[in-house]
Amino acid sequence: MKNMYKYALLFALAGGAALFTGCRADEEVDLAGYPETPVGATISGTTDRVATFAGTYDNEGVLNLAGSLSGEYTIALAQASPEETVVRVEPIITNVPAELVEISARELVIPAGSTTAAVSVRMIEENYDFMENVFDPMTYELGVRVVEARGSQVPVVDGEAKMVIEKAAYVAVASLVGVEGNAVTFKRNFIDGAIVNEDPITYDVKVVVDRPVLEDTKFVVKSAGIPEGFADDERFTPAAEVTIPAGAKESDATTWSVTDDFLEADEELGTFPVQLTAELVGDTAGAAVDPEDAGVAISIVKKSDLLTFLSAADASWMKYPTSGWTFDTNGSVWGGDAALWDGSTSTDVYGANPLEITIDMKTPQWVAGFDIRSYGSISYLGEYFELSTSEDGENWMPHGELRQAEAPNRGYGATNYVQLLKPCNARYIKWVGTKGSAYGPDITEMYIYGRNE
Repeated sequence: MKNMYKYALLFALAGGAALFTGCRADEEVDLAGYPETPVGATISGTTDRVATFAGTYDNEGVLNLAGSLSGEYTIALAQASPEETVVRVEPIITNVPAELVEISARELVIPAGSTTAAVSVRMIEENYDFMENVFDPMTYELGVRVVEARGSQVPVVDGEAKMVIEKAAYVAVASLVGVEGNAVTFKRNFIDGAIVNEDPITYDVKVVVDRPVLEDTKFVVKSAGIPEGFADDERFTPAAEVTIPAGAKESDATTWSVTDDFLEADEELGTFPVQLTAELVGDTAGAAVDPEDAGVAISIVKKSDLLTFLSAADASWMKYPTSGWTFDTNGSVWGGDAALWDGSTSTDVYGANPLEITIDMKTPQWVAGFDIRSYGSISYLGEYFELSTSEDGENWMPHGELRQAEAPNRGYGATNYVQLLKPCNARYIKWVGTKGSAYGPDITEMYIYGRNE
């Protein structure tokens, strides 16, 4: 150490002598103005000192890295130095196993008259397996730090450069979904103080996540909206609590149901909204319910319509024979007096708006429903239609109306079925269809059904 100090002192004295040798007696040497040559680090090929990449999980739970931690770095002088510069560097390693990292050199030499040297810091074999079981958010860094620079006035300025991966937390985000969609409407007809619909109000729901859960994860499905005092009429079958097994992305379905009791409590008609949502049970790592998930919206509409569409004839129905029947209409008929029940789709009743068809069955029959087929496109059913029945052709009982948009069977030439929710005894059936924006009613087939004894 003493010898090094002597050499440095001799060099300084010799350099000082050389400087002063070239000066006149009346000149002063500006030592303060002698330039420094700072040394710093950047990512090679750029002026950047930091490059940040994201680490995110895909829908299968696989970690995807948008970039590598390995990098090439340039150690640079602000300007060429008149003498050689020796730079000592070390790797920057944050949350990365040191044994997986290699640095190309720890001491670099920038020759006199040059400005740069290069060093690389790399992941050995680009092995990132150490991240696999880290599910919390984590920052990983790999880079280079200038520890020391030896030369002519070479202070270290901005001596660090690095690659950074910001890994997101692993979170399986859960939502409640309906097996047949997240919005459903149940229409219930209230007639003479009771709901006449025979089908129950039930809906299947399940919890799904956007990536596999890390462990068995439990959720509870809750409902809101059923009037106070009728909560016991709701059921979840088999249970309100569902489980997504470890490694899976959805639970088994549970069936929500409610009785009609709350609808029969008074005469008020209207819509009753019910909202089903999911909640996480306990503090399960790596899972959360989506805060923006609205769950499943169920609308229960209580009305007093006496008609409803069916996609097929009710199993209890019996089609009446049409022999001897007649019909009257304010429209035109193509195909003769039996055009509505001759089995041909080439004959029809059309040409008026509204189009009125009155069928005379000649004798009173117990009427449970009817089917109807438009001429080709469903649009020829009109925008909506009404139905009335009569025993004598003078006193008519209205059964309400249905809109064509609600018809379940919409294919070309499809037959739709209509149920009378309050069956009745009648000889005459009056159907009145109203034109929509483009198509007037055009009916090719119509049959009346009773009920099997």
